[in-house]
Amino acid sequence: MDEQDAIREIIRLFEDPKGFLVQLHVHTVFNEQLYREIIEALSKYLDLLGDDENINRRVARFLFDLDLTLEGEAYQFSLRQHPDAQKVSNAHAQTLELLFKFLP
Repeated sequence: MDEQDAIREIIRLFEDPKGFLVQLHVHTVFNEQLYREIIEALSKYLDLLGDDENINRRVARFLFDLDLTLEGEAYQFSLRQHPDAQKVSNAHAQTLELLFKFLP
């Protein structure tokens, strides 16, 4: 897999109308499998970047949306005492750790 393949995979995961973000935000479902796919795709892309500090704009947008969505849903899940509230909160923390790895 090269950098362009990794970018295409991330975009596919981001734009999927049945994807993780839609399930989480619209249907209040934390799909662990889809979340793992996103983290794996982002981690592969990060590895492929190496020392390059220039990340693809669409990937950056996805990271931003993922962070904001997880943050908001972690709050909403906790207010509703949803059984997956802790999972969403943990996912947000994990995503933040990954996000900081993308920063120079």
